Amino acid sequence: IQGEGASISLGIAWKLKKENNKNISYVFVGDGTFGRGSVYESLNMAVLYKLPYVMIVENNGIAMTTRVSENMSGDIEDRVRAFGADYIKITSDNPGEIRKQLSEKINNVRENNIPLVVEFVTNRVASHSKGDDTRTKEELAATKAAHDKASFEAYINELIEYSAACAELSMLAAEEAKLAAIEAVKAEQEYDEKYGQE
Repeated sequence: IQGEGASISLGIAWKLKKENNKNISYVFVGDGTFGRGSVYESLNMAVLYKLPYVMIVENNGIAMTTRVSENMSGDIEDRVRAFGADYIKITSDNPGEIRKQLSEKINNVRENNIPLVVEFVTNRVASHSKGDDTRTKEELAATKAAHDKASFEAYINELIEYSAACAELSMLAAEEAKLAAIEAVKAEQEYDEKYGQE
């Protein structure tokens, strides 16, 4: 059932709030699915009960074969704001930039249980399934050109740099933990030497 994930994720968010473990429930939908009733029912409940809920909308401008401009009145942000949920639009495809833009928003969900909708504006470089792409050859060629090998390689390099940074931080944290453990053992030995016989 299209959009069922929104309701399932809502139930998970409810459980996470009761457990108070600062975890977040995420659900991914497309621009076409954003017209389904279950999406709005879920947003309504998430805001009403202040649940740790994040809905990510992949907006590539085409709902299967129908352009969003032909099937959506208004826009995604207006619909989200109507429920009182937080909202952000992401147009970048750079992982580092995306992390920067989302960091504060995600933390607000985690700490304050403010539901968030993230709209990713992106492009679809192929048909939804075989032979159902209604775009012209020129439109498709332009879209593919915007996502050429160079941009893909830049994306991979960004991920590699991020992974390396995470690994370095993990090593530093491990070294700090090791030093802390050594200091704790020394402190205990000194205590035993000084007070152990009393």
